[in-house]
Amino acid sequence: MANGLSAFATRVRALRKKREMSLRELGEASGLDFTYLSKIENDAVSVPSSDALQRLRAALNPTTSEWAELVKAAEDLRERPLELKPQASPEEQVLLRRIYSGAVTREQVRRMLRISGPASRRASAKR
Repeated sequence: MANGLSAFATRVRALRKKREMSLRELGEASGLDFTYLSKIENDAVSVPSSDALQRLRAALNPTTSEWAELVKAAEDLRERPLELKPQASPEEQVLLRRIYSGAVTREQVRRMLRISGPASRRASAKR
């Protein structure tokens, strides 16, 4: 880890700079929001989704070895232990682990939030 950042964050930033791209340019080329890319480069995103990885691959056009290093670094992030609150139910723990590992898509999370509705969110906030 360079500067306390994960190998993944460091590699993404290095590839972007090697390609002489700004975050906005990488965002346009990948279809990912530049603020999300900034979060990736600053380790503010736990694990990028498979879709995000593929978009980065298409935009950054890494060599085979660069891509292998990037994938390995992403896998290492997924292996990192997930810290859960002790009061989390077994179901919440399973769901959070799936989200953290990238097994749940953003669309699935959006559907879950729509299903849970505002009343469920208020009840959760009261806990």
